[in-house]
Amino acid sequence: MPLSASLARGVAPTTPGTLHARPLTGDLSAPPRPGLTVCFGRGEKPDVDLGVGVDDLRVSRRHGEIPRRSPDFPASSLAHLDAWTLLDGKALEKVPGIDAREPDVGFGRWDCQWKSTTNEFEVDLRFDQGDLPRDKNARSTELGDDRQAIVLPADEGPGSCRVEVVHRDYTGLDRVKGTERVALVIKGAGPKGRPCELATDLAGSAAAALPPA
Repeated sequence: MPLSASLARGVAPTTPGTLHARPLTGDLSAPPRPGLTVCFGRGEKPDVDLGVGVDDLRVSRRHGEIPRRSPDFPASSLAHLDAWTLLDGKALEKVPGIDAREPDVGFGRWDCQWKSTTNEFEVDLRFDQGDLPRDKNARSTELGDDRQAIVLPADEGPGSCRVEVVHRDYTGLDRVKGTERVALVIKGAGPKGRPCELATDLAGSAAAALPPA
């Protein structure tokens, strides 16, 4: 499959919660309809919705099912947002050589990346969840509308900095508490750069673009 056909390059705008798959047998888009279950295996329609392992006898003709997530993500969840929309051209002007109109959008549109065409700078923005980072070098600050943020210098190597902005608290199906966060990473700042200043500035712009939690 050519890279341009990969779902890692993103999908066309559609209803939030839609399931996308692209096996060799053809595309599948399953809408977020209550009670909908996607059946997969090496069989053919109408026995299965998603054909996988069609030449592999170890895969059953009706191998399994993908039930709809229940309950769905709450309306305030980051899962309903496109990560790349949180940074506009004005915000990204602060990074030399980056064109805000050309993000590399990842799966679910929950992460994106911009690379400079004039130097080694790279900006990654992605959604994360779970426990807050507890690195010994981490420091806490506030951004935007009193949003908690964690700054992690050199988190992804020299010349990098990661800033995680807390969007909301949640309790999972297993009753474990966590947070949804926007993670902003700057790479390639160089030995004399100030990546955490730039990352914090960009994270502040992303935080300002977030809806109420």
